[in-house]
Amino acid sequence: MNYVRPIRAAALMLLTAALLSGCGTQNPDSTADTAENLAVQTAAPESSSDAPASETDAGTDPTIAVASITAKAGDRKVPVNIEFRNNPGYCGGGLQIGYDPALTPYTTGIEPGMEIPDAEYKPGPAADGFLTSCMVGEQVHLIAFGCMGTEDNTSSGTIFTCYVDVPEDAESGTQYKFTVNIDSLTSSESSKIDCKTEDGILTVE
Repeated sequence: MNYVRPIRAAALMLLTAALLSGCGTQNPDSTADTAENLAVQTAAPESSSDAPASETDAGTDPTIAVASITAKAGDRKVPVNIEFRNNPGYCGGGLQIGYDPALTPYTTGIEPGMEIPDAEYKPGPAADGFLTSCMVGEQVHLIAFGCMGTEDNTSSGTIFTCYVDVPEDAESGTQYKFTVNIDSLTSSESSKIDCKTEDGILTVE
């Protein structure tokens, strides 16, 4: 029996759980917002110069972004994509996705020995070939994602998709914010990757 994979998977789960405690930041200026800062916004959409990730030019810089989306009040299991744009090649990392407290992320239960629920999620092409783990810190309103592999993944596109419920009483035009913090991001040469982040918005139709 090959014991390496389950041992690495267990270590990855522990590292992912640690992300929810807020330990360490690769980009200290882009830490996830507090629940107060993530509160529901009812103002008009921002101008194009400050538009969310999916509405701006991706440019050429490596960027991890939450794709902005629209949904209706009461929608269930709305997919939220976390994307790697202009991926230079990486083999592991940890991300913290802050979400508005009014939204409800989907979970699949709690693993034995853990105290934090696993998120319901789907790895994308930008995490292909990696061991992955994703958990929800319901008290701190964070979704933590960890991944590791033995070779660099150079695919740009979705890293993973998570799912949320929209409140039944959400008013049209209400905006719910998602933030991105990179805890770590490294290549197979163990070098840190400099990467930008872009927040996303879920807008109620």
